[in-house]
Amino acid sequence: MMGLAAILLLAPPASQAQITVGFRCAQDYQNNWANTLDMNGLCSSFSQTVSAGLPLITQFRATQAWFYNLHGAQVAFYTGDKQETCSSCGGLDSVDFAFIATHGTIANNNPNYAGFAMWDDACSDTNPPGCIAWTPKMRLGSAGRQAKVFTAYSCDTLKVSDGNMIARWKTIFAGGLRIATGGYDLMWSTSQNDQIGQMYGFNLALNETVTTAWLNSTSLNTSNHPISVATGANSNDCWNRQGMTLEQAVTSAPLRDNQIGYYCWVYWQ
Repeated sequence: MMGLAAILLLAPPASQAQITVGFRCAQDYQNNWANTLDMNGLCSSFSQTVSAGLPLITQFRATQAWFYNLHGAQVAFYTGDKQETCSSCGGLDSVDFAFIATHGTIANNNPNYAGFAMWDDACSDTNPPGCIAWTPKMRLGSAGRQAKVFTAYSCDTLKVSDGNMIARWKTIFAGGLRIATGGYDLMWSTSQNDQIGQMYGFNLALNETVTTAWLNSTSLNTSNHPISVATGANSNDCWNRQGMTLEQAVTSAPLRDNQIGYYCWVYWQ
């Protein structure tokens, strides 16, 4: 670990292009509408590896664009809202790589809606208790900085067992998002969170694929259910894109709307 830390402090030349990363992470919820989570350690430990520059990535360095909670955050998730592409607002499409950590859900009245819990106990399109950012209202990768990778440390939002994952996520991917990683079932908040966040950052810095970096790090807690989803023009293209490193994901061409012909995913049980 000491050797890795020493290498990570060797920042690359300032002329190198940058991968921007943004963090939105939960700690508690207004009026206790949802159970308290301790996600700050997870996010902070990953953020620290980003702040070190991830210089083992050969052509790029990663920089933290913002680190926010989820207070009033729903609008920063939604396509067409001006905050979605605003960096000072924590908009998801204002960075190359958006990372969130919060409760996840599938709508009980519509299986085609997955959602991410906001701090607020109410918002315009969700009845209290609880404000949710719903996936069909999100379209990442088509505006602003154009997010290429989206990671959500959240339960259930990438559930595949009911056959509705694509319906829930097709609007998000239609914007050009390359890879989404998250949970297909329960993801746990435990004392291992700090290690998971740090390992995810180190794995990406060591140029592992986004998929293996996510699966390997989150599986430090063997009760987690991590998954990685990618899109492609066809099956071969999808599996090739599933194997992209962070650098490759950022530099690859987007697939949008009817250019997407295939979805593929990898998960660990």
